[in-house]
Parts: sequence; structure tokens; C-alpha cells
Amino acid sequence: MKKKIALIVRTVPRYRRRFYELLQAAMADKGMELVLIYSRPDDRDRRRHDYAELSWARLVEHRVYRLFGTEWYWQSLGETLKDAELIVVQNDYRLLANYLLLLQQKWGGRKVAYWEPCGAAKSDLGLERCASYLTGGVHPAGWIVGNPDRAQSLCRLGYPAERIAVVPEAIDIAGLSETRSRLDDRLLSRLRYEMGLTEEDAVCAFIGHMDAEKRIPFLLEACRLIRRAVPRFHMVFIGAGEEDVRIKRAAEQHDWIHYAGPRFESDKVPYLAVSKLLLLPGAVGLTVYDGILFRLPVVTTALTGNEPHIRSETRSCVVEGGEDVDGYAGTVIRLLQDTQAYKLAVNRICGIGPKDTVESMVESFLEGIAKAIG
Repeated sequence: MKKKIALIVRTVPRYRRRFYELLQAAMADKGMELVLIYSRPDDRDRRRHDYAELSWARLVEHRVYRLFGTEWYWQSLGETLKDAELIVVQNDYRLLANYLLLLQQKWGGRKVAYWEPCGAAKSDLGLERCASYLTGGVHPAGWIVGNPDRAQSLCRLGYPAERIAVVPEAIDIAGLSETRSRLDDRLLSRLRYEMGLTEEDAVCAFIGHMDAEKRIPFLLEACRLIRRAVPRFHMVFIGAGEEDVRIKRAAEQHDWIHYAGPRFESDKVPYLAVSKLLLLPGAVGLTVYDGILFRLPVVTTALTGNEPHIRSETRSCVVEGGEDVDGYAGTVIRLLQDTQAYKLAVNRICGIGPKDTVESMVESFLEGIAKAIG
């Protein structure tokens, strides 16, 4: 009989779909069954258009309760966990089912492992202490974390290292590379024509969720300064979210600002292929891999909050602009006007390492499952 492993997540973002598909296949090869349990997106994720549905996974209903200024989530798990040997949950104090599952583990129930990917919701220390009290201080059977720093902090807290697995975040490099290899000049020429661009234009791009952490107003102001100094500058915005209304308004006012809407996986590739730089003054996230793959320097600001994704292995494509809007715009202007500076920035970019692929992420995740089962 196959070992059944349950993985409970709030939603399935599009960038994560390939990971879950490969994880399911890899577990089947090892005689295990993955039961992926997820819910439909909330209003914020729907605004981002960043969600997918998987026919083989279990879709369950969820409710949101607002209490103490926080949104708490309850997923109706029902019979979905039947016969599961291990339950992997996201480490988020707002997920109410986690408390029940940990208590069941304490009373002799199924083992629970925590998954804490890079970019997970920031913790509220007071509420986490309350959560620890409610569960009698019980700890999960294993931890799957997104970066070594988090693993070290858990070890300092006394959690055994042999129960911790580091699983760096990654994107589907193979799929994007295949799409890029199929691009031809006619397709790119048609895209430029539709957007009113020429090959001589200095095109830069933003890609990602358009939320407050991305600093959209800062970027728009920087773009205006860049355009004054570089008349052939064009800016392409790819994504959606709470702040996309600002982009749409700017695109209506300026013919050099282009809003492409949300584009995922292969759909984003042509836009990246016609760009010279990625402008990300706020949170960078996994877009750093787009920069490496397409050899696009990523111009960001101070890396506070970006460290989990911009590790030493991926930092080669990052150019730190000024923390103020004038300094940031000045960095972009220099790269667009100074051919030598631009070539140096591009030549610094290293290739994708073996640990930066979604296939490697799957292998590391399987190690985390094995450590949790014991």
C-alpha cells in the first residue's frame, strides 16, 4: 500500500503549479501518493489573477474570520486526510486547522510537518506565542524551510537539525528556456509593432504582483525622471494587483508606459525578450530568476526583505540603485546611456545553478518529507 502524504496549502499560485505536478510524479515513482489540498483564492489573489486549479488535487471550501485585526482561515478538510501518514502544512499562525492538527499529533495522531517557503507571511510574535500556548508547546515533526538562515535560527531555538530540510524556491527554468528557444524575430517584431516600439528603444520591464510592497508609486516617479533623460525609454508593466489602477492610469496618459496585464509562464517570455532591464525597487521575489535566465540586470533598492531570494548564488544579476527616487532613476539612466556599464552588468550575470531549478526543489522537498517521517 502506498504511503499517503497530505500537503495543505491555501491556494495554488500559477508559478507553483509545475512544482506540485513534478512533486506528485516524483512521489509516485517512490511509491507514495501526494494528496494536495487547496482552496479557491481570496479577493487579493483574484485581483492578482495568480491562481490555478489542479484536476487531480482536492479542492476544499474555506472561511475567513476577522478577529483582532487579523484574517484567520479555516479550511474544511473533512475526509481528505484519511490514511495520511504525514500532513505538511504551511507555517502560518493564521491557519486555524494547524492548531488542531498539532494537538492531534501530541495526542498520538498523525505527524505534522511545517513548510515555510521564502516570502511566507511575516510572523506576529505575540500571536505565535499565543499559538504555542494553545497547542501545549508541541513542535512539528519536521520543518521544510526556504533558506539556510531560517534553518539556523530553528537550530538555535533547540530544534534538531536532522529534522530540518532547506528547500530553496525556484521556477520552471526548463519550461521558460524551451519557450525562449522557440522565439523568432517575426514574433518579437509583431510584439514591438503592437506596442509601438522599435528595436532602438530602451525598453525596461516590471513583472510581479502589483501590491504595496512592490513600491509602484516610487517606480512610476522614477520612470518619469528616466524618460526626461532617455527620450527613447519605454516601460512595460506585467502583472496585476491592488496597485494596477495606478499603472493603467499612467498608461492612458503616456504612450511610453505600457500595461500588458497579468502574464505567466510562457506568456511573459516575449516581453522579457524585448527588454534590457528589470526595474524592481520593492520586493524582488522569484523574478530574480527571470533576470538570470534572460540576462536582464535587476535594478532594485536596499535588499531589506529580499535576502531570502537574492542569495549569493542569484545575486549576480542585481544592481542596487539609490534608496531615493533620484538615485534610483540615476542608476537606470547610467545603464541605458553608458554602453560599457550596461555590458558589464550583463556580463556579471551567472547562469542558472543546479539548485535553482524546480526539479531540485522537488528533490529537496522529498528529503524534508523523509526527515519528518523519520
